Amino acid sequence: MDELQELKQKVTALISSPSGIHDELLQEVNAMLLTQYIICVKNIVIEPLRVEAYLYVDGSYEDRFIHRPNRNAPYGACQRNRFGQLYVHPGYGGVDIVLSLDNTYAYSCLIKNSYVSVDGEISRRFVKQYEAAKFLKDAGFQIGDQQVVLKRRKHAREDIVFHTVRKGLLSIVERPDFSKEEQNQFNTRAIASLVELKDHSSSQFDFEKGYGGDWIIVQYLKKVKASNPDITAGELNELRKELYPNGSKKLLEEEFGKVQ
Repeated sequence: MDELQELKQKVTALISSPSGIHDELLQEVNAMLLTQYIICVKNIVIEPLRVEAYLYVDGSYEDRFIHRPNRNAPYGACQRNRFGQLYVHPGYGGVDIVLSLDNTYAYSCLIKNSYVSVDGEISRRFVKQYEAAKFLKDAGFQIGDQQVVLKRRKHAREDIVFHTVRKGLLSIVERPDFSKEEQNQFNTRAIASLVELKDHSSSQFDFEKGYGGDWIIVQYLKKVKASNPDITAGELNELRKELYPNGSKKLLEEEFGKVQ
């Protein structure tokens, strides 16, 4: 069986789904990438720790934050019909794993943070997007290379996957093709996902202002509360401390009440 088949099926379900559930399915694909897949290029292995989803589908999910080579090109022209390949940003400023299965839409995930191994040994334990691209450049990886580099892990990670908003989109100025009103439909969607929140601070991850570790944990605890209505604020706070010891209880108390 194709080791990427399960992921392809999830992408197919996402693209054919009603627009109202796109974000939930984007989170599910993100989680699969973070826990079940790695990227292998020559002697380099990239293990994503945080990814940001970028999707453009005419008529149903027109997120124009996705890269566009020029004003005459389709949105996400470099992220169409290249499933499992890399889209390396111009100037090696970052790298996406492409998930589009045909030319009718664009879909990729930007690798914001990762582990990078070289020759089987971890070279860097917390790499930012431009550093990952530099590893590829130094290894001779060329922009536009069409090799499939996405591979399934031998053993899936069992981490909790958290979700937040993508970094840097709130400050983007209005564009002729993308008004601020249109931008506001996409710039606070929780379609960035991550693991190892407990092990790294918000400043290390460099989250969008207002959407860091404490906010992320509260969103997670809302789901815990929804599935367990009798859980107390104190119990939620104990879970918060376990999941994110670097954080504070301020946002938790604003959401769930004072901790006794």
